[in-house]
Amino acid sequence: MGIKRVLVIGLDCLEPGLVFERFAGRLPTFDRLRGMGRWGRLRSPVPAITVPAWMVMATGYD
Repeated sequence: MGIKRVLVIGLDCLEPGLVFERFAGRLPTFDRLRGMGRWGRLRSPVPAITVPAWMVMATGYD
């Protein structure tokens, strides 16, 4: 069995609708990557600041 690879792209403080809807035609690489895998929004923890949010994303714990 081959090595499974994971690519995580975090767009800190960017509204996903801008990348995936409004500017999708100008960002073909993001559109292709999204079509090849999974994507979703991270529900921010409290306080909604960068360091705690990344820890929640990495561990799944708030």
